[in-house]
Amino acid sequence: MADVKISALPAASSAATTDEYPANQAGTTRKVTLQQIRDSSILGRGGVAANINNSTTTTSIFSCKIPANVMGTSGIVRTHLRGEYWHSVGATASMNLRIGLSSTTIYQDATAAFAVSANSRPFLWDFSIANLGATNSQVLVGEISQGGTGGATTGQGDLAAGGTDSQIRGTAAVDTTSDVTLDVFVRHSAASTLITYRHWFGYSELV
Repeated sequence: MADVKISALPAASSAATTDEYPANQAGTTRKVTLQQIRDSSILGRGGVAANINNSTTTTSIFSCKIPANVMGTSGIVRTHLRGEYWHSVGATASMNLRIGLSSTTIYQDATAAFAVSANSRPFLWDFSIANLGATNSQVLVGEISQGGTGGATTGQGDLAAGGTDSQIRGTAAVDTTSDVTLDVFVRHSAASTLITYRHWFGYSELV
């Protein structure tokens, strides 16, 4: 709920998650519950919905700001990104993946060489970054999945042949009492008009 003005709330000890309070958004007054307020925790959505093609430049596909102090000492930021990779040229090619918190790289690695295919393969990123009992101690855990090419009755992603699922982990010591930027980057190992990573959409949420 962006740009919402909420009336004064009672003391926390006297409020229930089902209690309703007037909220004003874009000139319209309506009532929201504390549960709805708590669940409105999207930090960023979208990303750069474009092709990364014929380039070996490190390129951001998703970025969002984690405001100062919102993670506290035990907050978790959960991120989901969806895209696809297409490689139909004969040369060996891989892709470097990087996740950063402001100037700190919390995870980075290169994929194995992708098999050449006329079809694209689905690409999924699912990871969480948590503060571990302090505002400057983080762990990242999650999974990056590369789907198979073709083989599906409709679309891409061969359930019979499968793809590759990689569990990922990283640590950082970033001060979250100041604004922090979460960034996700990709870089092709070779520049070709027949090698593309396309970011479709994504979002980060505070949980």
